[in-house]
Amino acid sequence: MVSELDIKHLQLIRANVSNFIKDCSGKYDKTGTSLLDIAPQEHLGAK
Repeated sequence: MVSELDIKHLQLIRANVSNFIKDCSGKYDKTGTSLLDIAPQEHLGAK
């Protein structure tokens, strides 16, 4: 069973990951660089 607090925390974590990726991609987007996604957003909503 998943608590409402767990659901809220997951939403906050995913939002922070999205913001981190957006921020880093804006700062470091250059030819020859790669951004490693540490918490793949493709798993968003995984059960």
